[in-house]
Amino acid sequence: MHHGVEARRGSALGAGPPSAAAGLSDARRAALRALVDTFLPRLTDAELAQLLDGAAGRLAAPRASVEACLRASGTDAGLDAAVAEVLETHALAAPDEKDFLLLLDLLGSTVGTVALFATLATQPFAAMGRARREALLSSLARSALELRRKAFNGVKRLVLALSLSFVPRGAGANPYWPAVGYALPRRAEGAAPAWNEYDYRARALVDTASLKDGDELEYDVVVVGSGGGGGVAAAKLAEAGYRVVVAEKAAFQGPSDYDEGEAAAFKDLYERAGLLTTVDGAMTILAGAAFGGGTSVNWACCIPLPDRVREEWGAAAHGLPQFLPTPDGAEASDFDRALAAVMRRIGASADGVVHNRNNELLRDGCMRLGYPVRATAQNLKDTAAKSAGWTCFGDRYGNKQGGLYTYLLDAARAGCRFMEGCAVERVLMGPAAAGGTRRATGVVARVARCDGAPPITITLKARRAVVLAAGALHTPCVLLRSGMRNPHVGKHLRLHPVTGVTAKFFGDEVRAYEGAPMTTVSDVCADGPAGDYYGAKLEVPSTHPGLMAACLPWTSGLAAKQNFLDLNHAAAFIVLQRDKGEGHVALEPSDKMKPAVHYTLSRHDRESMIDAMQHAVRIFAASDPDEVATLHVQETSTAALRGAASEAEKTARVEAFNARIRARGLANHAAGLFSAHQMGTCRMGASPATSVIDKDGECWECDDLYIADASTFPTASGANPMVTTLAMSHMVATRLVDRLAAEDAAHEAPALAQREARRAAAGADAPALLLLKGAAAVGVVAGVAAALVLWGRRGRSGQAA
Repeated sequence: MHHGVEARRGSALGAGPPSAAAGLSDARRAALRALVDTFLPRLTDAELAQLLDGAAGRLAAPRASVEACLRASGTDAGLDAAVAEVLETHALAAPDEKDFLLLLDLLGSTVGTVALFATLATQPFAAMGRARREALLSSLARSALELRRKAFNGVKRLVLALSLSFVPRGAGANPYWPAVGYALPRRAEGAAPAWNEYDYRARALVDTASLKDGDELEYDVVVVGSGGGGGVAAAKLAEAGYRVVVAEKAAFQGPSDYDEGEAAAFKDLYERAGLLTTVDGAMTILAGAAFGGGTSVNWACCIPLPDRVREEWGAAAHGLPQFLPTPDGAEASDFDRALAAVMRRIGASADGVVHNRNNELLRDGCMRLGYPVRATAQNLKDTAAKSAGWTCFGDRYGNKQGGLYTYLLDAARAGCRFMEGCAVERVLMGPAAAGGTRRATGVVARVARCDGAPPITITLKARRAVVLAAGALHTPCVLLRSGMRNPHVGKHLRLHPVTGVTAKFFGDEVRAYEGAPMTTVSDVCADGPAGDYYGAKLEVPSTHPGLMAACLPWTSGLAAKQNFLDLNHAAAFIVLQRDKGEGHVALEPSDKMKPAVHYTLSRHDRESMIDAMQHAVRIFAASDPDEVATLHVQETSTAALRGAASEAEKTARVEAFNARIRARGLANHAAGLFSAHQMGTCRMGASPATSVIDKDGECWECDDLYIADASTFPTASGANPMVTTLAMSHMVATRLVDRLAAEDAAHEAPALAQREARRAAAGADAPALLLLKGAAAVGVVAGVAAALVLWGRRGRSGQAA
């Protein structure tokens, strides 16, 4: 079965065939065309002359070609059809789709237009002239009402992201790319890859087409998820001789299957086609949903867990001494050994790193200002390769040592099997051999069918253990669907919220999307406002045209096309906040198989991010850009720096702009916010009163159920979490292997006795501690209290009924 790639073919988005569902009504399509053409209007001769004359000497293609591209409106280019496809294929979350359709209905009527924009009108938005439509859209962006800003940002994010990423059916490129100067680094069709590509389909994939509804398969260990955590766990267990199966909800794609196009990659390799947001719509969440998980799409930046975070995790509040930094001359801890092992296996090193132009700007600006800055380790073989910039869309070239090339490969060679299109619904639990806490015995999963038929339900039995590694968004959802009662399941979500600062250098071709994307980091703001290491890192993002268009401020159709023209001269820094605030993950009401992400930026984190944004502006200014901008939606989000008569005047302009940044703040829907890191929703700890799993990764509430992904983090990691996730999984899997080996040898191993004693003692304390915690925070309703008392009566480690 190869449903993911087959489904993509023939689509304008690289996102699947035209929907079989009922299409948009004529009235909604008319409103959509008006909306798209407001964001990207057909330009007049005078406007084109203004743009092209201003860009003389730096056009990416012959003037006539650029003129033809920029003249075209969104509907001329087919953008309205691309947006319609997103709606008709239900790529948006159900509430977001409902809101978008309601917006189209409002725009198509006079009464709706009056209500939406709070203005007098004698005709619907869709029938108005361009200038009036632009003014009304801008009024939404600047509105004091969060609901109106939300409407603007939701639409802008989708329309502009697609504007520079979609590829019309039958075309090989986006209509606007000639003006941008952007092209895909496609490997020649039929050309052999630079490595011997492992044939997972023939050697390691379970033939799901032969399965029938109700089938049962038995293994020693079932691993849920093929991402960083799942890959490491599967490899360690399979290499130890256990029969392992990995259940992965995504369709298998190997290197030769990757499209490299931005829209296609988001559709095939990311949660919700890259359109997932928090429930309030204020933050876009980029999360891998591919075979290989985040390792297939991340930016190859390998930053170990900072010592100050390790100290926090090892302190009394979390009670996890294995994370404490190892003193000089002392024997390495389990975590240190795990970290060293995974760094070796993925080839992570900062030696010989070649920076692209965007990373040079961060490095050089920091050095001029005396800010700390360093090169980061990379798991790329060749950081100088231009194609390294496409690693976020799957690595076709064997350059990045992600899961497909390392731990999943190790697992496959050791006999592990993989089941694609296999979404785990819940964990099966049975009584423990000696009574007391129940134990995990397998999972129930839905398996997709390649012919479009409804999925079948199967059971994967686990003789020894189940390892959940579905990521911080999905692992808690599996536990919730399984009836877990621990109140920490899904809580303590950390997202490393991100915003950005951009700059344009008209005399410099930055091409930020080429080369290794994130090779430099500055910790100048890492301590944070309170000096407690809840601050921000400054890094360089992977910025392809669609994402860049979605992020940049929109003030008019002409300004949007100016941004298209300037894209190759634009650079970006991101502010990556180690968040002190937290959110939670719940089950989406309309589809219990999907997560609903609840998160609001805390006051502390807003203040920290604003301070880091101001530092980023100063770093850019040290390299003499023509202008700098934030991701705020207001018209004042850009400052011109070129042409200052003196250094003092330039500094004055920079600090005046920074004052505006602080005045604007980071209210919901007032600026672009993103997250590419999700952590903490099943955190590790010393007691079920504060955590979901124990120090070995085993669930307090269920024996033989382990968790090995970023959901285990006690707090935000304060660094790109890939290598910490791998190391956490390596440590958990190693301890599980040691435990199983001791049981197999019938040894009375001290570790086994310690495990039993620890879990029994913690389980006995759990009910009272949890009741006290709940009562102090929000009060405990009678039903929850009764459930916790019942839990305590049933034995150690919080048995679920």
